[in-house]
Amino acid sequence: MSTTPGRLAAARLTPWAGLVVVLAASVFGLATVRAFNEAIVPELDNRSRLIGTIVRGNIQRALELGIPFEQLRGTAGYLHNVLERFPEVSRIAIRTADARVISLGERRASGDIITRDAAAAGASAPAPRAFAPQAFSFPIVTRNTVVGDIVIEGDPRFIDRQLRDVFLDMIVFVLVALLVAFEIMLAVVTLSVVKPLDRLRALLERQRRGDFSLRLAERSATSLERVAARFSDHSVDLNARFARIRAGRAAAPPRDLDALGQRHGLRAGAPQRLRLADVADTRLPLFVFVLGAELSKSFLPLYVRRAAAGETWLAESLLISLPLAAYLLALVVLSPVAGRMTQRWPARAVFLAALVPVVVSQVGLSLSTSVFEIVLWQAVTGGGFAVASIACQDHALGLAGGSERVRAVGGFIAVVIAGTFCGTAVGGVIADRLGQANVFLVGAGLVLAAGLLAMIMIPAGAAAPTGAPPPGTARPRLLATLRSAEFLVLLLAIAIPANILVAAFLWYLVPLMLAAGGSSPADIGRALMLYYLLVVLLAPRAARPCEHHRVALAFVVGGALLSGGAVLVASQWSGFWPVAAAIALAGIGQALLRAPVVALTLAIGECAPSRPGAGVMLGALRTFERVGSILGLLLAAWLAARFGYAGAAAATGHLVVAGAVVFAVFRLWMALRSREGLR
Repeated sequence: MSTTPGRLAAARLTPWAGLVVVLAASVFGLATVRAFNEAIVPELDNRSRLIGTIVRGNIQRALELGIPFEQLRGTAGYLHNVLERFPEVSRIAIRTADARVISLGERRASGDIITRDAAAAGASAPAPRAFAPQAFSFPIVTRNTVVGDIVIEGDPRFIDRQLRDVFLDMIVFVLVALLVAFEIMLAVVTLSVVKPLDRLRALLERQRRGDFSLRLAERSATSLERVAARFSDHSVDLNARFARIRAGRAAAPPRDLDALGQRHGLRAGAPQRLRLADVADTRLPLFVFVLGAELSKSFLPLYVRRAAAGETWLAESLLISLPLAAYLLALVVLSPVAGRMTQRWPARAVFLAALVPVVVSQVGLSLSTSVFEIVLWQAVTGGGFAVASIACQDHALGLAGGSERVRAVGGFIAVVIAGTFCGTAVGGVIADRLGQANVFLVGAGLVLAAGLLAMIMIPAGAAAPTGAPPPGTARPRLLATLRSAEFLVLLLAIAIPANILVAAFLWYLVPLMLAAGGSSPADIGRALMLYYLLVVLLAPRAARPCEHHRVALAFVVGGALLSGGAVLVASQWSGFWPVAAAIALAGIGQALLRAPVVALTLAIGECAPSRPGAGVMLGALRTFERVGSILGLLLAAWLAARFGYAGAAAATGHLVVAGAVVFAVFRLWMALRSREGLR
């Protein structure tokens, strides 16, 4: 772990800044709930009075036409329509002057609406339960005589549901605000504390060794920068003196002078500017980019299903899966291309170039009206996502040392998952409020914001990752990595099934299963966010003990069994809460196995006879995982068409559990074989 002054200062500032953010979000949330609770009750009373006035006016017009009050017909259907239009009304009744009900409509706890019409049935309706004291009564007057009244009772559960939705939305936004604030805080601390301290430390270390070839930027906003400028002036002054001495002996400068300049980094000009790249440079731009690109996670299958209405050239379940398959296919195809791009050009240039097609695709998705258009733009989004994410990952790998590579990859994965969590949660809420098509426009704006952040935070001249093969060198083919039996079993038994679980179950089946049960996009987003939240919280903790081989193996097997078993639970019990519980358990299981899979892959790459290297092994892992996800997603869509969503979920769960068993048996066989070899 790095112990530079900048890192130590950041470690001390981060908890206090996080505490301030939590307190501010909590106070804001409590104030919001209290204000909503105080404002909604009078508003509901006003709406009940308005509804009663409208219903009474319609009944009065019928009486003015000469229809006897007790012979009004068709009132049951009218009351049914009123209850459908106004969900805040629980019961509405038409009564005579002696409080005898002649027509009644009420909403059951299940949400069903029932009506009774005594006039149509030729007899009085059964006496309903007594109306609540807060019910409103509106008298019906004919020829200055009160002949009856309209009674309206509000639904107290409606307020509870609204408060629940507000409370859940508040929790979602508080969690998202915490993650966004953490990333912004980390970026600010990096720019204002970590990098200045690390630059000053690097400059002083060079000057201690007698190297005055570098200087720092000329700034004086803070005391730290003034100190840095003071030591930077040493390099500027010595180089200026060296230039004057050399100019005075321009005809034939002595060799001792040239040797002195080479030894101390002196030149006939201003010293070069010291630039330090950092692993955290790409965190905030990548986070905002993923946030914008993943806003549609919670409702994309529903968006596609609406566009697929009327198309019969393919089964609906397969049509819904095509945009996700196109997205994953673009990731597979362009990932190797992105790796080569990061070897030739700086990370910032590659990242900014990848944002352009993503912005265009988000606008195109908002205007799409057919499945073909959605498939096309999703493929463009997937390609841009592949290039942008790999540019950030290779930048982090290039700056991390050998022992820091797993931690760097873990940090990269944590940022991607945190961005996906925020996008999934916020996207569902925005879709409920603004409409699904407008969510893509919000995503386009966030992607543009990620580009602006990248121009500020990522150094323009960041070099290609260290250890990258030089131009013209043939890279080992991905298929050559499959010669390792350990990697092949890890891939087929653990990595691919785990990614199939995410693509087929979370991205495809969960939105459709919950929508079939009546859940809104916001509810689906809240359920899906449990997975990403648990991965964000638990994955870094699971990565720490993975340096021990046996612990990593135990995490892999246990995580696969837990996540696969969770999907099997969701296939047996329908409803929102069983599915939400399965998503949470799957998140815990995936958090346990993600980092160990990367650690085992890196270890296999270093121990394999051909030694393909960490970059090649991680590239192979990414590629084959996504290929397997595509095949698994299409298979799940086919199974859903034949056996329903529960059947497809059960098949996915059995695949993950079976893979865990196969991997455990293989590792046990390898351990027994190695012991026999030692004997």
